[in-house]
Amino acid sequence: MSEFYKYFKQNMDALNLPAPESIFGTVQSAVANTTVIVSYIEKLERM
Repeated sequence: MSEFYKYFKQNMDALNLPAPESIFGTVQSAVANTTVIVSYIEKLERM
């Protein structure tokens, strides 16, 4: 496991999101995860 994936997985776990092991997860999960991440970013920008 690469160091990047190790930290990526920790961050995704903290957000209760799945972290696919391959670079190509399903399109649906990629879109869903991106939507959640963007919503967190938008919340942080409003603070």
